[in-house]
Amino acid sequence: EKARGSDAGRRGMGLADELAVLNEQLDADLAEDATEVDLEEKGLSEVPPVVFQLGEVESLVLDSNSISRLPDQVSQLSQLQELHVRGNKLRELPDTVCNVGKLQGIFAERNLLSRLPEALGRLSELHGLVVNHNAL
Repeated sequence: EKARGSDAGRRGMGLADELAVLNEQLDADLAEDATEVDLEEKGLSEVPPVVFQLGEVESLVLDSNSISRLPDQVSQLSQLQELHVRGNKLRELPDTVCNVGKLQGIFAERNLLSRLPEALGRLSELHGLVVNHNAL
């Protein structure tokens, strides 16, 4: 299975080393100071944990994978403005997504969403919420 950043062999690796491994596995180009993380169509079943250590990310693109769960750690991306999770297998968005105060757009169409976090309304910067083709 691709991109399981929590493998035992990687414990103790620095961020740069983890990114190098992930970049090689996924033919990606992620850097520690990345403002955009584009992991569209990478065959992922989960979000690589190293992504949540990238403190400057403004745009996270995870479209067209097989991700069934977005971890609570998404709230660690304090600079995040756009979350793209189209065409995955998400049943819900974590409540912690509502703690990302700079979030302006959530693009989550073509998933299995049956509910949205109640606290989405407190995201004062949120201007776009696209959730068509879900089970809402």
